[in-house]
Amino acid sequence: MRYNLFQSLLTILLLFSLLTIPVLTKNQQDLNVSSIENAAFYENRHPIHIDSDENFLSIATENEWSGTGTIENPILIQRYSIEGISWLIRIQNIRLHFHILDNYLNTYSSQWAAIQISNSTNFIIERNTILNGTNGIVIYNCSNFSINENIVTDEYSAIQIANCSGPIVVTENSIYDCIGAGIIISSSHGTEENRLVLDNNTISDLRSVGIHILESVYVSVIRNHIQSVRQTGIIMSNREALGSQAAQCVFSFNLMENCNRGLWILASDCTIHGNILMNCSNEGLRLQSSSLENQSTSRNRISWNIFALSESYGVIIEPSCTNNTVLQNDFVHNGISPQANDNGISTVFVDNFYSDHTEPDIDNNQVVDVPYQLAGTTGISDSRPHENPYRNESILIINQMYYSDSPFNALDLMRIAVSSIVSAICVFILIVFVRKRF
Repeated sequence: MRYNLFQSLLTILLLFSLLTIPVLTKNQQDLNVSSIENAAFYENRHPIHIDSDENFLSIATENEWSGTGTIENPILIQRYSIEGISWLIRIQNIRLHFHILDNYLNTYSSQWAAIQISNSTNFIIERNTILNGTNGIVIYNCSNFSINENIVTDEYSAIQIANCSGPIVVTENSIYDCIGAGIIISSSHGTEENRLVLDNNTISDLRSVGIHILESVYVSVIRNHIQSVRQTGIIMSNREALGSQAAQCVFSFNLMENCNRGLWILASDCTIHGNILMNCSNEGLRLQSSSLENQSTSRNRISWNIFALSESYGVIIEPSCTNNTVLQNDFVHNGISPQANDNGISTVFVDNFYSDHTEPDIDNNQVVDVPYQLAGTTGISDSRPHENPYRNESILIINQMYYSDSPFNALDLMRIAVSSIVSAICVFILIVFVRKRF
């Protein structure tokens, strides 16, 4: 009976000890996928160059690739390990439907892209591992494509899209340890119905910019996690070719942390909603107009964001920015007080929460009775500063329960703490049992 009890205690101890094993981040999981260089999974082959539909069908037949090039039966280029010092997969002038998926591409510090597609449409790039080159994926003069679930690392720039039109979807890619930018969208145009969508990508440990959108319209940047970027998390700039044309871009529910600057907007008519911008070494958000004539950053709506723990202001609005609205945001423990700086024209700050201005509220209407005076040349104030944060995440930050530099979330930390306590109790019981038994 004592032996069975001894076995049970050992089993309990083992189970709770396993609970304390650290939870890997997405990047760490990606790095530990054993199939990345699994010879049994990939077939080694030379680079692939295709320049017409006829050429594509001929090469597909020669290599016994599945698919006929229709939307129901796309041609599949898959499970290859390709290495070289030039383009590894180069495709141009294609109207057939095709997928590039589950390939391992190593460009050995080449100046060329691992995957380059031009003047084509109707394709998907999915679940590829790309490393050691100048550019991971380069797409130009294309439309109707998606780039999904790829791992891109040790490149200069990970994904570049230029002169393309929607619909375009770039989602769930993991980009890290790159010298240049994570994702660059330039001179590309969507429409209200067919937008360019960057959704749920993880971008970390870059020397340059996380996402750079340049001279483009109707782009939606949503639910991306950008961290540990030496420059700006996201830049939106339309200050040259498009002139005063409205960008009509959306930036929503992104998390930008440990960047030099969270979000930098040089464009008009953008929606900036629901983002968390925290632990920036400069400000969380900057609005800035071009020095060129008639190119003001205007009519941007900034709402329900969290600007927290940055070393400078939460928000800076530069001169010549006009008619921008900042409402119902949480400004939490940023490094400079007041936490917002306005130098624009006809800016509206209203109904925001400021962690350094939460009283008095004599009439208990959830609005601080004294306006919140902003920094800057305009001398404006928020006439209705909110007494309490709008978002639960802000409450966690204020209570010091959320630490952006931790590899674990709050639930992980609680689970580890509880399991450690239980493990200690089990060890104590085990010691007592052994002493009594022997």
